[in-house]
Amino acid sequence: MTFEQIMQFLREHENPGGKKVLMRHGARDPFYGVRIGDLKKVVKKVGKNHELAKRLYATENSDAMYLAGLIADETRMSRRDLQEWVKKAYWYMLSEVAVADVAAETPHWKELAREWMASEREMIACAGWATYSAAISTRPNGELDLREIGELLDVAERSIHTAPEYIDKIIQRGNLGKKRNRARC
Repeated sequence: MTFEQIMQFLREHENPGGKKVLMRHGARDPFYGVRIGDLKKVVKKVGKNHELAKRLYATENSDAMYLAGLIADETRMSRRDLQEWVKKAYWYMLSEVAVADVAAETPHWKELAREWMASEREMIACAGWATYSAAISTRPNGELDLREIGELLDVAERSIHTAPEYIDKIIQRGNLGKKRNRARC
C-alpha cells in the first residue's frame, strides 16, 4: 500500500464512536478513530517500512501516527527519529505505545528512556517510563541492570502519589514491579 492508499483507508474506516471516546482520553483532530484491528490489516499488507512509517508519523494524524509505530523498522530508527517522534506524541496512545514500543526495541532504549523520564513534559516522561518498562519486559534478566531497576522502583514508590496522572498509571500497571519480583526468584 502506498501512503495515499493508507490515508484513504483511514478515512474509509472512520469510527465516529471510537473517535469520541479517544478524544475524551486526549486524542485531537485530525484523526478518524480507526479501530486497532483495522490498522492491523494495513500492517499485514505493509510489513515493516521505515520510510512509510516516518511519513505517516509526520502527518500528525493520530491514526497514522499510531500505525507508524506498528510498521516502524526498529533496526533503522535513529536516535534523532525517536526524538522527533516523542516531541510530537501529544497523548498517551502515542507516547506510551507508538513511540515507547519502537524505542524499546532499539539500541538507544536505555539512554532515551532515562532522558525522557526526566522530562518536564508529561507525555515525554510517560514515553520514558513506558520505554523502560517495555524494554525490560522483553529482555532476559542477564541483560538488565537489576540495581538500576530497583532504584527506579524506589523512585516510583516515592513519587507515585505526586506523579502526573499518566506516569502514575504507567507505574501502577507497568512491568517494573513484575521484573523486580522475577529477579528475586
